[in-house]
Amino acid sequence: MCRFLAYLTRKPASPVELLSDGALKEFVSLSQENKDGWGIGWEDGAETLRVAKAPEPAQGSAEFDRLVHTVRTDALIMHLRWATRGFGLDLEDTHPFLSEGREGRLGRVAAFAHNGAVKPIAGLEGLVPEEELEGLEGSTDSERYFLAMVSALEREGDEEGALRKLLRAVGERCSYTSLNCLLLTPERLYVVCSYDPTHPDARYLLNRDPDYFRLWYRSDAASFVVASTGWRAHGGWETLNGGQALVVERGTLEKRILRVA
Repeated sequence: MCRFLAYLTRKPASPVELLSDGALKEFVSLSQENKDGWGIGWEDGAETLRVAKAPEPAQGSAEFDRLVHTVRTDALIMHLRWATRGFGLDLEDTHPFLSEGREGRLGRVAAFAHNGAVKPIAGLEGLVPEEELEGLEGSTDSERYFLAMVSALEREGDEEGALRKLLRAVGERCSYTSLNCLLLTPERLYVVCSYDPTHPDARYLLNRDPDYFRLWYRSDAASFVVASTGWRAHGGWETLNGGQALVVERGTLEKRILRVA
């Protein structure tokens, strides 16, 4: 499994500025377990999403530390990877994944991070247009889930309906621990919380922490932040439960909670 965090702000801020150095260190301490890679995706101020990542623990990484202090942006996602057994520990398999987007409704580019395991891979590939599969870079279920989500959202006019159909289709074709994910586009942030508490691996993690797959979020007039659980996040957080999704608009920070399961 993995842990992730994302934010949108009205004015550009670095992760350290927005969360405080102490709070960010609490989150990054999760990389002691989620140690197979780190990645950050952000809007660079020129209407372009950039990604930096490495197949190493975030804690102790000089490059990760430099970025969380110096990248100032109004849109960012961050991922700490705990690789699923059988998948590689290469850069290509490290999140976030970046899509040089088509001229669809999601905009030019999308970045994606996932927490969970989905099998079999072929079940996900059946939800992705054949021409999109040709652009795969890594071996993971997560990258295929990313392409399936982008395709579903671009195909449908109704976001809630598109996400609900996609999660239902994944459930019919695959078994999964969690489909929790972040999808960042030039216009908005999508957050999905969906997991199967009956899956043996999910049950093991839920026995350790009943909130393991729930997501925390907080919002005010200046910012929106969402994160995985497991760290000491202080003050004012609400819970996103299984079967729910959030859509948050860049610029206005207007948010909608959707029922997707």
